[in-house]
Amino acid sequence: MLAIFDIDGTLCDSSEDEVKPFVQSIFEVTGIQLEDADWTRFKHPTSSGVVDELLKNDPEREYKTLAIENRFVQLMEDFLEDIPESFSPVQGAPRFIDYLLKNTAYEVAIATGCFKSEAAFKLDCIGMDIEKFTYATSSDFSSREKVLRLVAKRAGHPLSSVVYFGDASWDIQASQNIGIPLIGIGSNEELFAEHERIPHFPDFSEPERVLKALETTPFYQ
Repeated sequence: MLAIFDIDGTLCDSSEDEVKPFVQSIFEVTGIQLEDADWTRFKHPTSSGVVDELLKNDPEREYKTLAIENRFVQLMEDFLEDIPESFSPVQGAPRFIDYLLKNTAYEVAIATGCFKSEAAFKLDCIGMDIEKFTYATSSDFSSREKVLRLVAKRAGHPLSSVVYFGDASWDIQASQNIGIPLIGIGSNEELFAEHERIPHFPDFSEPERVLKALETTPFYQ
């Protein structure tokens, strides 16, 4: 079985800490001021998806996208220096990952809507090296569905042997769109209450329960 993990809100408690640096990096490079952080209004609510949509008619899109990514990571580093507790691990996440890595029944991969360098930074903050995992990011595709398909392909697994861990509405949508089961992680009780069939845990503090859900997950394909 391939266990694929999202980063923001799933492994790294970063969703609040990243908003201002991301918005600021876009403004500094493009002059575009985002009024809010409602990523659901974008076709692809990923880092590259948001930037692609904002710059869709800009002839310097490729250059500006890279500039935004670099500035974003720099601003997150500054944010972390000022507030060291930022970008902390979701409770129990590193230990749960370590357990899966030691269990030959599972392989672990990362699929994220982050840019690649953004993903590497956030994982480093919680003591994980992205290069030790099979991974795909929004630097590969702006579409989360394509990111998930790509990481499964890179890991050598058919979608029929994949389980995805995510925390947001777009994770639910992406998993349903490509027909893979999801295990919900995070504090959004209201979201998962609307999807009662999806097993949901606030974090990994009870690893036995999360593991049981993983072991008994019904596959769609």
